[in-house]
Amino acid sequence: MAEVNIIKSVTSSLESVPALLTALEKTLQTPFGWIVLAGILVWFAFNKDVLYLFRLKEEIQKRKIDSFENYLKDFDNADPETKQVIADFRNSYYFRVATEIYAEGKLRRRLIKLHDITSADVNWKTIKRALPFLSLNGDEIKIRPPKKSEKIGKYYNAFVGWLFLALSASMFIVMITVANNGLLTFLSFMCISLLLLAFALFAFSQNFPLNAASKIKK
Repeated sequence: MAEVNIIKSVTSSLESVPALLTALEKTLQTPFGWIVLAGILVWFAFNKDVLYLFRLKEEIQKRKIDSFENYLKDFDNADPETKQVIADFRNSYYFRVATEIYAEGKLRRRLIKLHDITSADVNWKTIKRALPFLSLNGDEIKIRPPKKSEKIGKYYNAFVGWLFLALSASMFIVMITVANNGLLTFLSFMCISLLLLAFALFAFSQNFPLNAASKIKK
């Protein structure tokens, strides 16, 4: 009896496949159907951990750290000076994992001190963004003033960013209005809108280091 129920269940599932394919075909005949399908595929990709390959380098680094840990535990055979180098490398690795900043020895300690003395709204991401304006001067971290070209570039980047953002919004509106004119036209305007949006975000991001340095200096 159980086998009969299983056969009926499999048969019912197979019979529903053509109906599912027909519904999918009708959905993909509309531009919005492709958007829904793209969203489903992106969700599926992330949940299936397809991005594991991008973490392969991190896994290799962890194995290297494990081998260093084993070396440091060998008190009898480990060279004292080599142990210091490895210990600093290990500390730099864990510091990078925690803050996304790679810094060795003295610089790492000064960055930690800088984080401790700054205001509560200055986090490690802010410090990372401000690194182009930070320099180690003796026992202190100095924030260099922006150059004249960097001050002008700040306003230029903001202007370009808002310009591309406005163009992206315009292309999005056009994309909606021409949605019934064909899939190719719809996809073309969608790609242009997304490309302009990417350019806008890139232009805004060029001001991150200067804004972060100004935030720390306050």
